[in-house]
Amino acid sequence: FWKLLHVMSVGFAEQAGGLALQEASPSIRVFSPHEAGDVVREYMAFFFNCEKCSTRFIGKYDDCSFDRCRLLGDETVGASEETWQQFPLWLWQGHNEISI
Repeated sequence: FWKLLHVMSVGFAEQAGGLALQEASPSIRVFSPHEAGDVVREYMAFFFNCEKCSTRFIGKYDDCSFDRCRLLGDETVGASEETWQQFPLWLWQGHNEISI
């Protein structure tokens, strides 16, 4: 499961949340880094099969651990490459914290 999340997060960063794909498919939904984080949080809340891990992840997410509230911004079109790259780095940190 975690490998899938990490690969997805890198793809998200490389495609700028879908922004890089809009030229080929103008109707594609673009996600901000914040929205991508929210999707991971909701998955952990409703589908992850380790309750202890899920509870810990959600607690860390909700209290803005690892500077989430600053690093995962709401911008899409105006977001810098560095902003997009924060999502996989933040997810890696969160995974390491809850898995230890």
